[in-house]
Amino acid sequence: MGFSAVDTHENQNFRAKYLKDGRIQWIGPNAKAIDTMDVKFWNKWLLHAPDENGYIFKWMIDTYKEGFNYITNYVLADTLSVTSLAENLKKGHLYTAFKSLGDAKGFLYYSLSLKDSINGIIGDSVKIEKVKSLNAVSPLPGQFRLIHDGKTVNVSAGKNYQYAWTEPIGKGAYRIEMHIQLKGKLVPWLYSNPIYIY
Repeated sequence: MGFSAVDTHENQNFRAKYLKDGRIQWIGPNAKAIDTMDVKFWNKWLLHAPDENGYIFKWMIDTYKEGFNYITNYVLADTLSVTSLAENLKKGHLYTAFKSLGDAKGFLYYSLSLKDSINGIIGDSVKIEKVKSLNAVSPLPGQFRLIHDGKTVNVSAGKNYQYAWTEPIGKGAYRIEMHIQLKGKLVPWLYSNPIYIY
């Protein structure tokens, strides 16, 4: 079962606050004070009214809000309870996507039975004789790549995907990767956990 995580520190920023004596304290990366100075004509034009945290100047790059949106886990769960989330994490009912490229809420990867009913989703194991096709739907159009035991076996584009076998089904782990267009190039966007066919 795979999941994603980010290593973000929000350490590329400079801020300033007024001290009680009216001077300015400049705060650098990792919230450490780097200088204290009097308000002068040359620095006063940089300042604005204090915000809700008391900062009168902020120059921030790679904030926590941005960093935690670089890549996100999406868990398929019945409720937002700790129990439900934990159970579905253990089952591998999740996919991960670079949310900064586009929100992947609404993606689903599933298998259909011979009677066209859903008999497995991301992370599930399904008996080989009960699988008719592997399917996916996406909130964004892109290129679907079906990966079987680490090898690409099918590529298709659009917002919906279906892979039905034309030759005998092979056992193993089948997962989906999605790539989307960015400035004329296909870039990785979403990675699903596998559906295991045994």
